[in-house]
Amino acid sequence: MKMVIVAGTPGAGKTSVLIYALKHLIKKGFNPTVAKIDCLYTDDNLRFEKLGIPTLVGLSKDMCPDHFSIYNTGEMIDFARTQSSDLLVIETAGLCHRCYCRAMP
Repeated sequence: MKMVIVAGTPGAGKTSVLIYALKHLIKKGFNPTVAKIDCLYTDDNLRFEKLGIPTLVGLSKDMCPDHFSIYNTGEMIDFARTQSSDLLVIETAGLCHRCYCRAMP
């Protein structure tokens, strides 16, 4: 199984690009699974599920979405394996403001 991580700020268009790309990958025979990591709420899983893509949602709440992803990677891989997936796409809202500011010089 391959794993791809797509990260970026909220509203950047990550989900829209993924929907477009995943449609083409499905036509090529891939069996993708998506793990959608957001801060407080998301219904993007419905967009993926509409395409027949099994989707796991994780809400990081007060934790940075990227840190949440790191701590939960095992669960995401296990979920993808139970779906017989050959491609796990992890979509994350990226660094929280606190972590972003710490990373800046």
